[in-house]
Amino acid sequence: MVRHHHISSFTHDLKENNQFYTEVLGMRRVKITVNQNLPEMYHIFYGDTAGSAGNDFTFFDYSQYPKREKGTNAISGYGFFVNSESSLDYWEERLNSFKVSSQREVFFGQNRLVFEDASGIKLWFEVKTEDLPEYWEPWYENDVPREHVILGMSAAEVTVRDVQTFVDMMADLFDYYVVESNDTASVITTSGQATINVHQQDGRIEKAGQGTIHHIAIQIEDDNFDRIKSEIEAKGYKTIIHDRHFFDSLYFRGENSIMLEIVASGAISLNPEEKSTDYGQELELPPKFEPRRKELEQILTPIEDWI
Repeated sequence: MVRHHHISSFTHDLKENNQFYTEVLGMRRVKITVNQNLPEMYHIFYGDTAGSAGNDFTFFDYSQYPKREKGTNAISGYGFFVNSESSLDYWEERLNSFKVSSQREVFFGQNRLVFEDASGIKLWFEVKTEDLPEYWEPWYENDVPREHVILGMSAAEVTVRDVQTFVDMMADLFDYYVVESNDTASVITTSGQATINVHQQDGRIEKAGQGTIHHIAIQIEDDNFDRIKSEIEAKGYKTIIHDRHFFDSLYFRGENSIMLEIVASGAISLNPEEKSTDYGQELELPPKFEPRRKELEQILTPIEDWI
């Protein structure tokens, strides 16, 4: 069964990012760590009570880099499940109270409330239509009424020059199938409800920067990364495997230059044993970076300056 695990993006400002996801959206900050390719950069995780797979939204501190230049061949947004149509009304009012503009739209018959985060990333709320994973644990320690809290990730959105090549790749590698389609968009999903909305758009390719969604992480049942690597490379894609300490990951850039991360089945939660209220308050370093803790803490913006 294929599910989505997390989505990772580049934020323009740690303080505004933290305020938006914890105070406006009422999510839990579940981990403060570093970019394992560039440990002088923060990597922040938000999610549910345990940072469950499919409820995990991560951000790299890109405050020292330019803003993205919008374009095609990019991951262009993602959505959140809520309980009911009345939840859409609640969130419209709540966003307005925080001076966040939003608009209603209908996408293949599904009502959505669309808005942007502090870095200009497209987000939306939509009402759940199927049972959600039983291990998801919505975060209730906020001022959002219990009946309106974010339940988890709904769909991701990609915008590409060639919809069909992307759809074919996802079907071939991960058994995605088309559930809705028209001249400009397709909705694809899996038996694990890993849904991606694929939009067609011509024009220049997006240039990465603040506000870029870097990758979608897909969780699969197969834990044999050597075999997965061989299968993906046999299709002509270059891959790289990283030990991320929290879980192993395989990355590749697929059709229309969309970056995907593959996560094995065991990565259900970031910290299933840690659910106390002080979770996500201090810098957590993978063991390989612990010898550099003092050095990195001198380089990184003090946590108390942005949370």
